[in-house]
Amino acid sequence: MAKKRVKVQAELIQPIEEQPKLRPVVKQTTKKIEAEVKPIEKKIDERKSTTDNRFERHKAFGDLVKKVEITEKVKQGLLKWMFYGIDNDNGYQYYLKIKK
Repeated sequence: MAKKRVKVQAELIQPIEEQPKLRPVVKQTTKKIEAEVKPIEKKIDERKSTTDNRFERHKAFGDLVKKVEITEKVKQGLLKWMFYGIDNDNGYQYYLKIKK
């Protein structure tokens, strides 16, 4: 037996009104700390001077004898390659001096 088809009426859906979310207001009490801040004075020996040379700069495409010398220092662990830099049209390799 066949069932009768019933026409369904379309109902309009009402749009949802967006309301801003409200956060609960929490009052925080802050304690005032009245302590004197004293600057820490470092000794002159502990400060790093502006002329502290931690890097060695060598031409990237220089003479072969100098390159062999640098590679030996790297193998011994005295230098570590850090970055490549350009000064005008010349390329330079920068090596970090490792203290032992």
